[in-house]
Amino acid sequence: MNNNNAEDNQSGANLMESDGEDTPQQPEQQRDDVPATENSTPAPAPPTRQPVVIGLQSASRMNKKLYSLFITKRYQECKEAIEEHLLLEPEALCEYAILLRAQIAREEGQVRECLGWLNRALKHNPKSSKILYQVGRARFLLGEHQKAIDNFAKSIQHDPNDWKPYYWQSMSYYHLESGDSGGALNKAQEVLLSCPRMNKSVEILVFLAKLCTQRNDILPAIEAYKRALEIEPENLDIISRLGLLYLKTNSETKAFSCLGKALTFDPTHVPTILAASTVLQNNGDYDVALSKYRVAADKCDYNGPLWNNIGMCFFGKGKLVAAIGCLKKANYLSPLDWKVLYNLAVVHYAMQQYASAYHFIAAALNLQPSNPLLLMTLAIILTELEDADNARKAYQRGAQIDPNCLALRVNLGIFEYRHGNVDAAKEWLGDLFDNPVPDSPQYTELNLLVSRLKGCLKKFTESSTQDEA
Repeated sequence: MNNNNAEDNQSGANLMESDGEDTPQQPEQQRDDVPATENSTPAPAPPTRQPVVIGLQSASRMNKKLYSLFITKRYQECKEAIEEHLLLEPEALCEYAILLRAQIAREEGQVRECLGWLNRALKHNPKSSKILYQVGRARFLLGEHQKAIDNFAKSIQHDPNDWKPYYWQSMSYYHLESGDSGGALNKAQEVLLSCPRMNKSVEILVFLAKLCTQRNDILPAIEAYKRALEIEPENLDIISRLGLLYLKTNSETKAFSCLGKALTFDPTHVPTILAASTVLQNNGDYDVALSKYRVAADKCDYNGPLWNNIGMCFFGKGKLVAAIGCLKKANYLSPLDWKVLYNLAVVHYAMQQYASAYHFIAAALNLQPSNPLLLMTLAIILTELEDADNARKAYQRGAQIDPNCLALRVNLGIFEYRHGNVDAAKEWLGDLFDNPVPDSPQYTELNLLVSRLKGCLKKFTESSTQDEA
């Protein structure tokens, strides 16, 4: 009887070991019913929940093997091992293998397949914040931003202290295609500000500064970059961006301090060189700026903004052919950069090649159809091409978009005066007769044009009054 009972215990243990599931502990009850004899030796009691421990141990050994294959990028062997593991073990015990298979699919560019594997893992663990976060990432890569927002919100509910779902939910709002772009920016900013660990994440602070910059909130953006620098004081990208923001606030001393600090860490840091050289270029130091750009070109030759700035340096020195060559290279490297196309139009206009200038300004307007500066430039080029009607339409459209653009109003007033519409010229100048343009270096040429136009309008008014008399 003891032998039969021992065989039953052994067969039951083998069955539970092969299944790897939690079953009731029937062998202990059968052993209590057996009468004890002098020659019989009681079998040791099995440990509690031994079948689950055995299953977890086998899964742990397989996880180590899968991880080793994954980090060595033996993806095909890893996928075969995962398939075999899923056939031998219940899927509920193979969460790591399923998540690793999803990661392999994403590494191979199969984002839709990756999402399928993640959904399989989520079916067995629907409250896992990490799996919900990975599902949101996959949907973000697929362009399903609204669904990604929902997944990130669920992940935040289960683990509100993890900063990553906040960051990617904000990114989803930022890239969400909606008619109200301002509302999307506000929602993205609210998500970042609701993160409990906002001040401890460089990524969140940098993205928050980017959102503030796009909304033209320069001072909050500066504060965000300062906090990010407290976490990573040697981050060159943050230092250079902070210097550029100081330039926008006309704080050149602080700007040069930041840019100089970045250059002490890395004298060949391209964004910092571009920022410092831009200041020199704006001040007319074209030769010094070109020497700085030469260092940046040795470090990173295939840089569209770099060659754009080099081209405008040559334009400032009056070397128009060299400027066009540099700008054409910038356009080749960054074909969707509207600033390069605008500069090409300006240089061709300076060379009196108005048809080519029209070609490039039209291409820039296709990328930025609501930019008043581009519309004003288009109107000036059309005026030289003797297309006064379309030039007037371009001026008026730009004035509707930005009625406070002083340069556009002055140019439109000059345009109407040259075409004999004196009343329209006075109307577009408006309060500029009584309130002069701000006296600053950037408005020097504009002040000169306004004063000359005022003189012409006064002479015309006086002559017309004398003729009537």
